[in-house]
Amino acid sequence: FYCPAPQTSDDPPISQGLTFETAESYSEYINYFGFKGASFSGGEPLLSADKVVKYLKQLRKNSDPKLYIWMYTNGILANENTFKELAEHGLNEIRFDLGATGYKLEGLKKAIGIIPNVTVEIPAVPEELKKLKSLLHTLDNLCVKYLNLHQLRLTQHNAPKLTKHPYTFIHAEQPIVLESELTALELLSYAAKENLNIGINYCSFFFKNRYQRAGYQSIINNKLKNPYEPITDKGFIRIRNGSELRYETYKLWDQSTQNKNAQTLKLSHKTYQIRRIEAEKFKLYDDMQILFTELIEAKDKKIPNNEFLFRIWQHEQIENGLRDLF
Repeated sequence: FYCPAPQTSDDPPISQGLTFETAESYSEYINYFGFKGASFSGGEPLLSADKVVKYLKQLRKNSDPKLYIWMYTNGILANENTFKELAEHGLNEIRFDLGATGYKLEGLKKAIGIIPNVTVEIPAVPEELKKLKSLLHTLDNLCVKYLNLHQLRLTQHNAPKLTKHPYTFIHAEQPIVLESELTALELLSYAAKENLNIGINYCSFFFKNRYQRAGYQSIINNKLKNPYEPITDKGFIRIRNGSELRYETYKLWDQSTQNKNAQTLKLSHKTYQIRRIEAEKFKLYDDMQILFTELIEAKDKKIPNNEFLFRIWQHEQIENGLRDLF
C-alpha cells in the first residue's frame, strides 16, 4: 500500500531521467562523470536478470575497480545460480524488500554466503513495529549486514491506500508520515539496547532528498564547470562579481528532448543535451558582503537567523540532522 511510485510500465534502464538503451552507454556515463556507485532497481531487476548481468559485466569491464554496485529485489525470484553469477561478475551488495513478501526470508537466505553484503531495505511501517523488532533478532542471527529503513511518504500513486491509515501527515517539500519516523527511531533504540550487531540506517525523506540531490549535482557540476569555479557543499557553482552573487547548475537531458538553448555533449555511445541555468541571484549590499564572506569561510551548518543569509545558506550548505516537525 505504500509504494510511492507507479509500477505499471516496462521502461528502458533510466537514471536521473536519462535513458540508457545499452550497457555501453551506461558504463560510459558512470565513467565520464566519475560516479562512485551504481545500482539496479525496478520494478524487479530479477525479471530481467540477463540484462542486469549484461550491464554489470560492462561496468566491471570499463569502470573503476572500486565502483560499488548493488541491486534491489523483493526476493520472489531469488535463485542461487543467479546470485552466483552476479557475485562472479562483481555485485557488491543485494538489498531485499522483505515488506513485499510478508517478511519471508527464503529468498534472502539464498544470497547469504554468495553476495558479499546482504541488506534488508524496507519502509518503517508503524503497524508492524512489533514484528520488526522480532525480525531484527532473526536478521542479526543470519549475519545480515544492514537494515535500511525508509520513511513513508504520500504521493499521488499511493494516496488512495495510504490515506486509509490513521497517520499524521507532515506537509513539507513532500507529505511524510510522522509515525513512520517514530517507528524507525524506536527500532534504532531497541537494537542498541539489545546490543545487536546489525547496522541500521534510517533514511528520512528529508535527509535522503537533500543529500542525494546535492551529491548528484556536485558530480555533474564538477565535471562540466570551469576549473576555476568553486562548488558549494550543496553542489551549486558559485559566481561572485563584486556585489553580485549567483548560483548556477547544469542540467542533462536525453538528446531526443527539446530544450531551448541547450548544448550538445557527445560521447562515444550516447549524446546528451546540457544547459547551464541560474538557480538564484543575490545582490550583496554594504555589511551583507562581510556577513557573506564570514558565512562561507565558517562553513557553518547552523541555519542563520537572518532571512537573506538563510536563502544564501540554502545554496551553500546541506541541512544536518532530523528536522523539527512541529
